[in-house]
Amino acid sequence: MVDIIVIDRGDFLEKTLLSIFMQTIVNQVNVILVSSIHYPFLSSFQDKLSFQLVPTIDESLGKRREKGFSEAKHKYVLFMDGGDVFYDVFSLANMYYKIGSNDAIIGGIYNDEKPYLNFYFVGNLYKRSYLVKHHIFFCDNDGEGNEFQQLFIMSGGVYQYCNDYVYYRNRDIHWEFFYLHILQDTISSIEIASKRHYPKEKIAFVLYDVILFFAYRFHDCSVLYFSDELKELLCSLISLYHLYEVYVDYEMQKFLSEVHYTNCEIDQVYVCHFLDM
Repeated sequence: MVDIIVIDRGDFLEKTLLSIFMQTIVNQVNVILVSSIHYPFLSSFQDKLSFQLVPTIDESLGKRREKGFSEAKHKYVLFMDGGDVFYDVFSLANMYYKIGSNDAIIGGIYNDEKPYLNFYFVGNLYKRSYLVKHHIFFCDNDGEGNEFQQLFIMSGGVYQYCNDYVYYRNRDIHWEFFYLHILQDTISSIEIASKRHYPKEKIAFVLYDVILFFAYRFHDCSVLYFSDELKELLCSLISLYHLYEVYVDYEMQKFLSEVHYTNCEIDQVYVCHFLDM
């Protein structure tokens, strides 16, 4: 069974629940909805799905995600934000039947330039026991929750890529806040990983992933138009990356061996240009 933890973010929640209901293995799903509102339309889903409503009042996104996770009792967990949907009716099954002895399956996100951004946690299928044993958690803030997936990778969790799109994010993004949250979450997760003595090559891989994310977005020097806070955090991230840079290659080879990805040389050009800016 899969506990799907849905965080109500105020928009298009009904669309998310309908997407879950249409999955081919919906009989293997328990929905845990964390919401401050009991919407009238919920009754129609409660009749058709294994369903729990977890109330929340004035709590951060991180606390709401943790609250939902504390209610999970089944073998697997998957997180969704309200408004997001599965890519098609087979998405959950594709991950469910592939996970095997892995601790997680990372699914591709359809509406991103690079589907295998490893700091996204939504749309990934995790073994709950691994997350509990290694104390993988969300920080108490209103960020994107990137630290959760980053801690999972750096802890040494065994994962595979689905090599299929499985998830669609349906949300308007305030880019400055989005970038700030990614940077803050990443720096926090690196500090935690360092204190826990996680493998340096895993930390390096997470750092490279985030550096690459920003290298693609700011290759035209548009970062100059953002706030001083953002630029300072980017400088902190780059300084951290240089501390771990020598450990990048091993984990990158693992990534390339598992994913049908051919832009590695182009990525390197973008990263080098970004680091020299």
